[in-house]
Amino acid sequence: MADLNWRARSDVFLAARVLPAVLLALLLLAGGCGETARANGDESIRIHIGGVPLEVEVVASPSARQRGLMYRAELEPNHGMLFVFPDTEQRSFWMKNCLIPLDVGFFDERPFLLNVETMQPDDGVGRWNSRGPARYAVETNAGWYERNLIRRGARLELPNPIEAY
Repeated sequence: MADLNWRARSDVFLAARVLPAVLLALLLLAGGCGETARANGDESIRIHIGGVPLEVEVVASPSARQRGLMYRAELEPNHGMLFVFPDTEQRSFWMKNCLIPLDVGFFDERPFLLNVETMQPDDGVGRWNSRGPARYAVETNAGWYERNLIRRGARLELPNPIEAY
């Protein structure tokens, strides 16, 4: 009987030491899940460009990137759309079915601002291009970059990596 009590106490002691370690390991593993977001325009996040906060819808799929801000009658101040591409290459934007003037900032893979173009609504004929290979683009109301004194080389800060597909 004494042997059984010792064994029972030993099992309880072992469980008390092992269980917290197992739970901690599971929490750490779960905490790493979802660090990379896949977004299709339904997600809104806060980013910073040159330290200036901006609320953006994230678009990372081909169809969401193509749709962009089409048919929007307005865009709230300090809001925009973050386009995430699966690779870094020359980018070109158009304003087909866009109703409001927009700025587009193009960012390289580091991600630093390459250039900003102000786009006016048109029938989709006009093209606004990145001045180098870009991985990200951020559309805002026209004049946002200038009003916030954001210049070439400003850093795009994302809360987490975002995967394009």
